Amino acid sequence: MNYILEIKAFYDWLEVNQLSTAGIVLWHALMHIANKTGWQDNFTVAIAVLEIKTGLQKKAIINARNNLKQAGLIDFISRTGNKSAIYKMNSFVVLKETQTEPQKGTQIGTQTEPQKGTINKQDELKQNNIKKKNNKKEKELSPFEQALVDFTDHRKALKKPLTEHGLKLIVSKLEKLEPVSVENRIKILEQSMVNGWTGIFPLKKEVSNYGYTGENETNQGNEQEYGYIGQTY
Repeated sequence: MNYILEIKAFYDWLEVNQLSTAGIVLWHALMHIANKTGWQDNFTVAIAVLEIKTGLQKKAIINARNNLKQAGLIDFISRTGNKSAIYKMNSFVVLKETQTEPQKGTQIGTQTEPQKGTINKQDELKQNNIKKKNNKKEKELSPFEQALVDFTDHRKALKKPLTEHGLKLIVSKLEKLEPVSVENRIKILEQSMVNGWTGIFPLKKEVSNYGYTGENETNQGNEQEYGYIGQTY
C-alpha cells in the first residue's frame, strides 16, 4: 500500500459516504499500525493500544470497527479470551484499480459521408490539448501546498473546517515549528492527518512496541501521546 495515496482516497470516499468521527479516527490508527507492520495482510493490535492512539473508550472502538467493517474499509476477526483481534485493511487504491478495467471495443457503423475539415479539426484539438496541459502545469501545486489542501480536506471530514484565518494561523505555526525545512512542515501535516488530529504539533519520535503481534489486550507500548486531539481554529 501507498500510505499517502490511501489517505487521499479515503477522503475522496468520505465526500460521498458518511462515517462517524470515531470511525475516521480508528481508521487512521489502524492504517498507521498496518504501516508499522510493513503492510502485512493481517495484524493484531490490543484494544488498550487503540484506546491510547485514538483517545476512544473500548465500547466506542468496538462500535467504530463494526462500522468500518460494514463500510468495507476493514476486516477483522474477534478472538476469545485475552487474545487481540486480527485486522486487515482493505486498500482503496487496489479497489479502484480493479473497478476501472480498460474497456475494449470497436465502433459500430461507418461514415457514409466525408467530413470536411477533418485534418483542421484534428490540428485544433491537438492545439487545445497542448494548451490544457500547459495550463495544468501552471496550476500544479507544490508538495507543501498540496499538503495544506489535504489537511483542509481532513478538517472538513472531521466536521471542523478551517476558516481562511485559521489556515493562515496553521501556516504561521508551521513556520515557527519548522523555520527551515519545508519537508518537515509537510510531515507535521501528515502526522496530524494520520492520527486524526485537528491541530498541528512538533514531529514526535516513534518509540517502544505497539503490540501489533501481541496476544494480550494490554498496552504493550510505552509511547507518550500528546493527550488531546488538537486545538480548533
